[in-house]
Amino acid sequence: MNFITNILYIFYVTYLLGFSNTTLLSIFIGVMIPYIALFLRFKNRYFHSLPTLFRVSFILSLSISAIFSMNLFSLFTSLIFGITIHLSTDILRSKPKYILYPFVKKSLHLSLIDYFDPVITLLFSLFMLIFSIDSFELPLIIKFLPMVITLFYVLFKFISKYRLQKIYKDSILDSDQLVILPGLTPFLWRVIIKKENSVVVYIKHILKKEFLSIRYFNFTLESSSFDILKGSKYFNSFKKEYPNSFIQDFKVRNRRFIRVYDINNFISLFKKEQVFLEIEVDSNFNIIKERVVL
Repeated sequence: MNFITNILYIFYVTYLLGFSNTTLLSIFIGVMIPYIALFLRFKNRYFHSLPTLFRVSFILSLSISAIFSMNLFSLFTSLIFGITIHLSTDILRSKPKYILYPFVKKSLHLSLIDYFDPVITLLFSLFMLIFSIDSFELPLIIKFLPMVITLFYVLFKFISKYRLQKIYKDSILDSDQLVILPGLTPFLWRVIIKKENSVVVYIKHILKKEFLSIRYFNFTLESSSFDILKGSKYFNSFKKEYPNSFIQDFKVRNRRFIRVYDINNFISLFKKEQVFLEIEVDSNFNIIKERVVL
């Protein structure tokens, strides 16, 4: 989820469980650790990995507890709780996360909600506004209502995706690849079918039979692109890690690029969610620069 939704969620949990301001601050730091690491340009997969984050949290807890004479165990558990909130919401998205990296190099992502899900964000915004009014005590059932609604909403999205997968799995060829991604509303989904030389993207409303829109992407590569990919440092490992890939070559002014996209994130509502290998080449087809965007 996005930064705003994560912050709203930790304030909600703090209100619900009656945490102190110190605990709230510790949880907030735990949620922020992956964001800070990303801002400092550390590798994304390391700082969304529990083994790395456990070590960082322990070192951070030792340092803070020594400076401010705070309880080490309480501080450490609060940081881990914040990290757990961040990772659990990230897993619901489409962008792959390596939760147990480097011990397990398989990514995990459920692709149930997009980076910005208006339902969850508006839900917690509304209830935090209600909770901020101290003039009356809310019944316990009302306090737990956002959590219950969120769980049912995620379950609804899971069932919707499973149903779509079942419908379209039988209608594609064995050589085709099917990817189903969430849209911006609860009822909209992006059904992506990768064929031999093209990618077709359908926008599907789960309550309607016809598609709302269809987009086609053809990828006829120049012969030189294949030779360039053979000389790439990262191409083979990227393809192994992201077998559902989509390759495009294009030119920007006098510069030529080859991009290898992870199909799960090729069509994204937010560009920052895309995962790809980009190779820049000169006029003689020599590789100038390579970068992997995660």
